[in-house]
Amino acid sequence: MKLRKLFTPKAPAHIPDGATFRINFPSDANLNKFPLEVRVSLEDAIARISAEKARLTAAIAEANQDRPLLVIVSDIERQQVEVRQRQQDTAQARGKVLIATMTMHECGEVVAREDRARNKLQTLFNEKGRRERASAAADELKALMAQVNG
Repeated sequence: MKLRKLFTPKAPAHIPDGATFRINFPSDANLNKFPLEVRVSLEDAIARISAEKARLTAAIAEANQDRPLLVIVSDIERQQVEVRQRQQDTAQARGKVLIATMTMHECGEVVAREDRARNKLQTLFNEKGRRERASAAADELKALMAQVNG
């Protein structure tokens, strides 16, 4: 089949004399597409703001129990050096197992030390994340209070 035959324009169908037809133009103003503005009562707004303030204050108080962020970051850097050293020890131990100069049990102890170092690093990263979330909550609380007061 030729492509030209598919796209040739055709004349509109002939409408017989005396025939009636209806043209329907649907409305574009569908209320489901455009949500109506919802008014919030003053009591609801105050309750929402006080709940938000309580949540942010709790996040800040929880993080204030943690160490300062600079201390955490320096501990992370030291622990990363420790993890790299443990990785090298593990690689050497695996090589020694391959040439049969070390037993699997001894190699397992080296791998366990690396796992402990990695777990400690993960704990430090979690602590840093809590501290950063608390800092963000403090900034958000300041912005919220400035918006309420001003």
